[in-house]
Amino acid sequence: MKKMKKIIILLYLILIAFNVIGQVNLTIGNGDTYNASANTEFLAIDMNNGSTLNIPFGITITCSTLIIRNSAIINLDGILIVTGNVDTKNNSILTVNSTGSMDVGGDFDNKGSVINDGIINVDGNYTGPIPTGDGTTTDNGGIIQGTPLPVIFDNLYTRINSNVITLTWITYSEINNDYFILETSPNMREWYSLATIDGNGTTSYTSEYSYVFKQLGDFYIRLRQFDYNGNNEILVSGKYISNQLLYTTYIHSNNVYSFINAHDEKIIYIIGIRGTQYAINSRFSPGVYFGISENNKIKFIVYE
Repeated sequence: MKKMKKIIILLYLILIAFNVIGQVNLTIGNGDTYNASANTEFLAIDMNNGSTLNIPFGITITCSTLIIRNSAIINLDGILIVTGNVDTKNNSILTVNSTGSMDVGGDFDNKGSVINDGIINVDGNYTGPIPTGDGTTTDNGGIIQGTPLPVIFDNLYTRINSNVITLTWITYSEINNDYFILETSPNMREWYSLATIDGNGTTSYTSEYSYVFKQLGDFYIRLRQFDYNGNNEILVSGKYISNQLLYTTYIHSNNVYSFINAHDEKIIYIIGIRGTQYAINSRFSPGVYFGISENNKIKFIVYE
C-alpha cells in the first residue's frame, strides 16, 4: 500500500514538472523579431534592445508577466493575455491595432508609449501616460481612454416556478442609462410594455436587475434600454414556449456567419463581453458578443 502511494506521488510530481516544463519563457533581444504563428502560452515574455513581437489577427498569446524595454516594439492585431503584471519602459512601444485586444490580470505600469486603437482591459491599476488612439482602456477604477458602449450587458436569465417568471440581467458598466423597458408580444409585431426599471445612470460597477411577473402560454419578451437623451436599443429578445423555454431570436446556430450575412454591413470580427476576440467563422459558446463592422459600427449579438 505504501509503495502504491509512493508511485502515485511520484507520478503526480512528474505531471507537475511536465506542465511547468511545457511552458517556457520568451526572450527577444538584439533587434530580433518574433512573429507569432500559433496560439501559445509562455511563462513570461521579456523584450529588449529594439526587438519586435508581432501578434497577428486570429492568434492568442498568453503569459504570466510582460516586460517591454529598451526600444522594444509589440504590434498587436490578435489577442494578448497577461495573467500578471505588465511593465513598459525605456522608449518601448506597444501598439494595439483596431482588431487587437489585451487583457491584463495584474497591474500595468507604463513608462513607454502605448498606442491603442483596440481594447485594453486591466484588472489591477494602470499607471503612466494615457494611451493614445481611438480604442478603449479600462482598469479597476473605470474608464481611462475612449468611450465604451453605453451599456455593457450580460444575458437575460430566467427562473420559472409554476407560472411565476423571474427575469434577471446584469450590466458591467453603464453610461447615461436612464431606464429599461421590458416588453411582451404574442406575435413579435405588436409589443406591450410590461415594466419600466430605472437604470443606474453612469457607473463602472456591476449592476443586477430583476423583474417578477406571471404569464401563461407562448409569448415573446424583449428588453429595451433608454439613454437620458431618448436614444434606445433592444438588448435582447426571446420567446417563451409554455413557460419552459427561453431562446433568443438573434442566433440559432453554433456559427454566427449566417447571422452576419443577414445584415447589410459586413462584420469583420467578433468581440466577447470580456474583450476576447473571435474570427467570424469561430464556434461560439452561449453568451453575449459584439460584431464590429467595416465602418466600426457595433452590432449586438446574443447566442444561446
